[in-house]
Formats: sequence, C-alpha cells, structure tokens
Amino acid sequence: KADEVRRVVMEDEAVARVKAEETQAMKDDAQRDLNQALPAVEKANEAISRLKKESIGEVRTFTKPPHMVEVVMQAVCIMFEKKKDWPSAKLLLGESDLINQIRNYPKDNIPESVLRDLKPYLQMSNFNYKDILQSSVACASLAEWVIAMDMYAKISKEVEPKRKRVAAAEADLRSVTEQLKKKQLQLQQVESKIKELQESYDHQVAEKKKLEISIMQTQSRLKRASKLT
Repeated sequence: KADEVRRVVMEDEAVARVKAEETQAMKDDAQRDLNQALPAVEKANEAISRLKKESIGEVRTFTKPPHMVEVVMQAVCIMFEKKKDWPSAKLLLGESDLINQIRNYPKDNIPESVLRDLKPYLQMSNFNYKDILQSSVACASLAEWVIAMDMYAKISKEVEPKRKRVAAAEADLRSVTEQLKKKQLQLQQVESKIKELQESYDHQVAEKKKLEISIMQTQSRLKRASKLT
C-alpha cells in the first residue's frame, strides 16, 4: 500500500509543479502587458510628487482660469467623479491630501463612465504636457497624470481576459495543492505506521534472540551441572 500511495503522490506532485509553472507563466505574461503602461504612470506620479503647494495654490487663485487650465481641471474632476465646474475644481485643489490621492489613485478600478467622459478631453490636440505648461506647471503635470491613467486603463482592459484565466488557473492550482497535501499526509501516516510496525518487529526479533541466547546459556549451565553430579 505504501508504494502505491507513494507513486500516486509523486505523480500528483509532478502535476502540481507543471500547473504552478503554467500559472506563473500566465501571470508573468499579463504583468508584461501591464508593465507597458507603468513607466508613464510612474513618470506622471513623480511629476505630481514634485509639485509644490504654491503651484497648486496659484491655480486656485484664478477667478477666471485660462481655457486649458479649466479643461485640465474638468478632466481631473472627472477622474475623482466630481462636478466639472470651477468651484468644484477649486475645492478639489484645496484638499490637503490631493497629491496622496493622486499617487494612490485606484488605477486598476477606473469606472467605465469615467473613461468615457474623459475621451473628448484626451482627443484634444493641445491636451498634453508641453502645450498646457504655457498656462500652468501644476496643470501640465495633472494633464500628464490623466493621460497616463487613461493609457493604463486601456491596457488593463485588454489584459482583463488574461487576468481571468490566471484567476481560474490559480483556483485550479489551489484545489490540486489541497488534494496533494491530503495525499502527502496519507503517505506520511502510512509510512509512520510502517515504521512503527518495523520497530515493533525489530524489537520482537531482538527479544527473541535474547530469549534464545538465555535458553542456550541455561541449557549450557544445566549440562555442566549434570556433569558435575
């Protein structure tokens, strides 16, 4: 029985190894696709991190902002699902943790409605860092961030089918691994029992030998005693 269980466990271990390798390869493939967008995201986040409060404060002081400043802030308001008017933009700019909100933006879960509403802004030929820089340093960086988030979201959407396949493969691997652990435990119990029986047998054999030696010694003493009488 132990040999049979051991054989099954070895076969299952081989299957689990192959599944683990296949799953990791699928994860790596999906991550490679996502990595195409990460440099742009990191660059945009770095630009946001370098923004000084004074630069953001300057934008808030506008009573009637330059056209592209207003356009960028409308796009940023869309990203945070706020109203697209200037008072809402000023409130958003006034939030003390705005930079952290931007850095920690949930880029993997951008609503479709947000991406849809952003589209007209991103199609503007002058919605880019260089052109907007003429109006505002802060808004140029914010525009770069919006563009990077949109790019990441598009690639993430393309990768979604791969993510689903990875999730299914991981679930299958967990199931196989759980079954393997049960069989490994069963093998361990069988081998433990065999070891216990072997130790018991060895002990009995040793006791038998002791008894045989004792009998032989007793017989030898009896023979010597009979010769003396």
